[in-house]
Amino acid sequence: MILGNLEDVYVPPKERVDEGPLMLPPEYHPIWWPVDSFEYRNALHFLKKRGLTREDIIKFQIGYCEQGPYKGRVILPSYDSDSNLNYFVSRSYYVIEFKYKNPPASKNNIIFENMVDWSSPVVLVEGPFDAIAVRRNGIPLLGKVLYGKLKQKLIREKPPMVYVMMDADAEADALLMERWCINNGLMAKFVRMDGKDASDMGFDHSWKQILHAKESSFADLVRSKME
Repeated sequence: MILGNLEDVYVPPKERVDEGPLMLPPEYHPIWWPVDSFEYRNALHFLKKRGLTREDIIKFQIGYCEQGPYKGRVILPSYDSDSNLNYFVSRSYYVIEFKYKNPPASKNNIIFENMVDWSSPVVLVEGPFDAIAVRRNGIPLLGKVLYGKLKQKLIREKPPMVYVMMDADAEADALLMERWCINNGLMAKFVRMDGKDASDMGFDHSWKQILHAKESSFADLVRSKME
């Protein structure tokens, strides 16, 4: 298959490949199993403050760590289409400089793949909390890069629509992703944000923006590069 001219725009950085299967931290504890501890209450408060429900916590199997290298962080596991762990995101629930701590695994994976229905529209977002807010087929990129595995899956599965919903400061990256999709035979639309990300807007407002999305023009791409 001949790929579009923008294929080379998204070249994943070289990453260390670790031997053996990825595993959750041994200190991981599911948040839907209450314990009487200060750390548990802080982790739960953090998630509730971000608008997550008990159903969200169970659906995404969110946990936290009271000890170890991921102490003070909520853990969001990701599983592939065969329900194998392919990544996990750890996010501090305290105010610290480095909010995220990456596991020893490549980001070249499809995050929350086991929850994606490829026969329905998919929504590309930056982070896992954005995907949880979108609820329906949200795929977090863990940044602003469209990695190889996800590219291949999109081309192979050909969902009816790809919505690209990035934060306002990543508009140029989002427009390039939309153009890559279109160049590769996919239906795609750029979701224009109003200064907030999906996790800030919540489900209703996010889908209001998604349903008003339009296919952008080359002029939009040029303008975003100049801003």
